[in-house]
Amino acid sequence: MLEIISGRAGSGKTAYCLEQIKNKLLAQPVGDAIILLLPEHMTYKAERELAAMLAKEGRGFCRCYVYGFRRFAYQILQETGGGLEPGLTDLGRQLLLRQLLDRRLKDKSLSAFARAAGQRGFAAELGDIINELKSYCISPELLQEIGSQVAEKDKRLSGKLQDMALIYQDFNEAMAGSYNDGKDILCKLLEKLPKSKIVQGAELWLDGFLFFNPLEKQLLQVLFGLCSQVHVSLTLDNSTLSDCQPWQNVPREDIFYRSQSTRNYLLELAGEMNMEVRERFMAGGARFVSPLLRDMERQWLSHRPVPVKIAKSRQSDKGNKTNNTNHGNSDQKDAISTQLRITEAATIRLELEAMADDIVRLVRDEGYKWRDIGILIRDEDSYGSMAGMVLQEYGIPFFSATRRKCTHHPLAELIRSALAICTSRSSWSYENVFGCLKTGFFKEPCGLLPDAMDELENYVLEFGIKGKKVWAQPEDWQFVSRYSIDEEDGDADASQLQRAELADRRRRQVAEPLLRLQETLQAAETAADMAEAVYVFLTELQVPQQLEQW
Repeated sequence: MLEIISGRAGSGKTAYCLEQIKNKLLAQPVGDAIILLLPEHMTYKAERELAAMLAKEGRGFCRCYVYGFRRFAYQILQETGGGLEPGLTDLGRQLLLRQLLDRRLKDKSLSAFARAAGQRGFAAELGDIINELKSYCISPELLQEIGSQVAEKDKRLSGKLQDMALIYQDFNEAMAGSYNDGKDILCKLLEKLPKSKIVQGAELWLDGFLFFNPLEKQLLQVLFGLCSQVHVSLTLDNSTLSDCQPWQNVPREDIFYRSQSTRNYLLELAGEMNMEVRERFMAGGARFVSPLLRDMERQWLSHRPVPVKIAKSRQSDKGNKTNNTNHGNSDQKDAISTQLRITEAATIRLELEAMADDIVRLVRDEGYKWRDIGILIRDEDSYGSMAGMVLQEYGIPFFSATRRKCTHHPLAELIRSALAICTSRSSWSYENVFGCLKTGFFKEPCGLLPDAMDELENYVLEFGIKGKKVWAQPEDWQFVSRYSIDEEDGDADASQLQRAELADRRRRQVAEPLLRLQETLQAAETAADMAEAVYVFLTELQVPQQLEQW
């Protein structure tokens, strides 16, 4: 039996799924498995909510499994075999692709990617593309075939497809029998599902998905044949739907196009497998306490929005009750302003400060807690870092869900810049040296405070200091400013000499650990020796202790 649960956002679909699962667990604590599949980011919250619902009844659960597709695959592979094969993380995938790219660059077999292959981040982009190709069941052979077909019309596109096919093929060969990643696990799940006892006769619930890629559709086809009941919730407008009838002629620009296409696919799949189909159309729900927000959700992309009418506030009812039209309009505006406020600011900084002021007011005057308040930012590049600074200035505790690249971490920048100093052609350039110093790790062991580092940086820029010869020279730095060609070194005043002395003392403090690292790396014979040299360098700078303090 297939049940399709549909409704707009906030109509109670997830609450219905959890409530039904709770009732089944209370009625029959032991029995066939109940499997709840969700997008990966929803699994933790849903499992906690389900546990809390059962805890109110003084019960727990042991036959319900809450998974994303990837964790579900690991569970089945552990049961049926194949789960011990080592996995490859995102970083490991990038390292492997970097190695494959270098190999292709040496034999000059790349054409369209020859220049871009050496750029930072290119391997990460390739990894994402390969994931997409695997999700949509596109093989290297198919890429090569398409590249040959478009060669006459678009040589540039053909070259990119051919190069992508080569790297994709190399990646598959390198992974064969050694490692697996997320998409490989889903492919193995397809093979192992029929052997799983957990899935046999289980009740399957799917919530939070807008659509399924071709690989996931293949999994659903197998699961539909193995599970006794399947329940799928979809976010869409069900006001014009007919029970168990596919929706025809859905415009691609419609906001619910993907969900409608998924519903049509589920109905088609159920028809092919002779499954009974039931539909539940959800309406209402308790998410939108504010009627204004509920109406905004309904008319978000409407070409002819209808003005929202909201009841007067209690304060206005207690005041003047005259039938003045202007007074009624002001009450209407007051009621709306309590639910929605639009603030315009001259700069991003002022906008964020107005937000922080309002958050502090809500907590101080209206009894809110910090955890009751959320901030949604559309443009992470423009608002992200500044929002964190403003919240810290206002003393507002917060958690940011933004994923930061490891290359942006000060420790990663320290290692990158230090290795560039020791091994690259640019060696002791201004960019590499101060890339190390500005990470902040030289503050404790070398006593290089921010003001001292700024003074050293200004001194280096003023006299154009660069290269190992100058940074490592045994003689003191005695660079002083001259304001005419007739001045001699002895004409420098005491302040300039003192400045040169301070700069020399500071450069010796920061150069010593870097010089030791360079000497150790030059003497290293193996990769293990190099890794040990970097480790010793980090311990000399007391990096572990400083990270604990952060």
